Amino acid sequence: MEIIKFIIYGIIILLTMLVISFAMDNNTTFNKSTNKTIEKFQDQRIRKIDEMKKTDIKEKLDHNEDFKNTPTSLSNITHFKNPVKILNRAIEVISDGANKFAKRIKTTFKEEMSVKITKEKFQPNRYLVIFDVDTPETQQLLKENFYFLSIECNVDAKLMAFAQDKLDKMKWRCCELIYAIDADAVSEKIYICSEKTRDIHSMEKRGKNTNIRFYKAMDGFKKNHKQLLQDMLNDDAKYYIDNLIPDNWHNFTYQKRDDSGSVIGYNVVLDDKYTVGSYRNNFIKLCKDIKCKKDVANNLKRWSSDFKNTQISWIAILRDGGFTIYVRK
Repeated sequence: MEIIKFIIYGIIILLTMLVISFAMDNNTTFNKSTNKTIEKFQDQRIRKIDEMKKTDIKEKLDHNEDFKNTPTSLSNITHFKNPVKILNRAIEVISDGANKFAKRIKTTFKEEMSVKITKEKFQPNRYLVIFDVDTPETQQLLKENFYFLSIECNVDAKLMAFAQDKLDKMKWRCCELIYAIDADAVSEKIYICSEKTRDIHSMEKRGKNTNIRFYKAMDGFKKNHKQLLQDMLNDDAKYYIDNLIPDNWHNFTYQKRDDSGSVIGYNVVLDDKYTVGSYRNNFIKLCKDIKCKKDVANNLKRWSSDFKNTQISWIAILRDGGFTIYVRK
């Protein structure tokens, strides 16, 4: 009997080791594949820059004007002396590049600015471009010309590899491609929106660190949004519900942001139905209700006055007690 038990234990241990070995081999294969994709985008970018130098095309490829001679993606820069100045430089470069890329894939693009408000900080130096790729023709052209996004908008190679992996898996059937920068946090992000599900796959890069995000399109939020926000924000939930959720909330769409299995926030997609001015008193009241610092409240008042006629694209309600307002540029 003892011999049989010993044999059974031995078989279990052997099977466990085989499973672990198989998983490690799979992970190694995936990492090698990803690294090759990253290297491909890096090599393509270097070759294109060399071509431009040879032909004497003096395009400014870098977000940071201190790095003009050695083009570097935004997320590899560790410090900005002046975020506002750098943001303006980035907008100039990315907007021009986005225009060229949109022409390559025969589509249009939109520009948005955003401001993130927390109790401690007011961060207005954020910008993104959105490419519409919701037709078979633009999707095919996106597949054929995708690497040009890295060159023309200076997108980091890791973000490009992540996006290509997602696009391959959804057979390039996406409806929107988004590239965003944050000059306050010194980070950049890429977003891929699935045509089939409207879910969004995203990666953020900050320095050497990356963070994968997932935005789930959800109908259930309409039925139990109060409970979901209560679970995420506790007692402060009522302030967000009163000030950010529109009265006709059932007419809008919502998304859940999930980072590595943890709910980080919910997005209210307003689709340009409201202006900043129509929401201004709500923003100011919410800032007061959640006890933002005085300088944060004052900056929000000035910003909402300057942008009062601007349409709101969407609002993000965040688990850390903050909110982000996205507006059309």
